[in-house]
Amino acid sequence: MHRFSKKVSMTVVKRLPKYYQYLSDLRRFLVLIVNIIALLSVVVTWVMPLRTMNGLSGKA
Repeated sequence: MHRFSKKVSMTVVKRLPKYYQYLSDLRRFLVLIVNIIALLSVVVTWVMPLRTMNGLSGKA
């Protein structure tokens, strides 16, 4: 394992909380999107059999 001896600028250190907040927001957003996709797949699973039972399959 390599050890780096370079110093990090204070500007980068001061931005770390903003980066952390951005990554946290992004993670929450992605979790929300995944949950929406999962919910939609459940809804489609319920709706499609109902549409075909009622003759609403969309076929001419």
